[in-house]
Amino acid sequence: MEKEKRHTENKKKYLETIKKLEIELFSEFKNGDDIHTPEGNSYFYFAPSRHVNTRLITKTDINDLISDDSKTLLSIGSGSAFLERLLVKLGVKKENITLSDIDPKHLPKEFKSKIFDMYGSRTDLGDEKYDLIIFPESVLINRISGANYQGRRIEFLYHLILQALQHLKSNGKIKMSIQSENLNINKIKQRLRKRSYKLRIALRNNLLEVKDEATV
Repeated sequence: MEKEKRHTENKKKYLETIKKLEIELFSEFKNGDDIHTPEGNSYFYFAPSRHVNTRLITKTDINDLISDDSKTLLSIGSGSAFLERLLVKLGVKKENITLSDIDPKHLPKEFKSKIFDMYGSRTDLGDEKYDLIIFPESVLINRISGANYQGRRIEFLYHLILQALQHLKSNGKIKMSIQSENLNINKIKQRLRKRSYKLRIALRNNLLEVKDEATV
């Protein structure tokens, strides 16, 4: 009980540290909001603290990227890269972070950028592989509605995971904030198992995590 209490307190303190830093770095979140919607823009972007709070990226993930120069991060649909810029401030090497989107010309120029089409197969990632792949902004599959919407959501997620797995290192992780309720991922697990992937897949509190266990 005491150990769990300390863990909760440490998590809270770390989150407070992240919030303080994001306010210093980004005027968009100076009022304590964790969502930024640019004027005249239909898109919205999450604050880094939101990603830490939802466990899209954890203190352990961040410390691994800081302490091991060989660890690399691929951020897909990273928007204005608020999270990635904060990671650099924390000590993650900028060279170890790659941003990607369907049109990378809108991504911050100080980072490496690649093409990744979430709805198709177009990419210029080649044979590059990463330890951690995150989808911080764009996997809002509640937008998929209409006839057989649950089946189409599952198909969309399966497509994304399959694409990302091509660029995941052994023992690497894929994390998605999917913003969808009552999603049954058993069909995804079964289809990936038939492809001989050795993975641990979990969906909890709108966070989907895929862990490669091929060499465990």
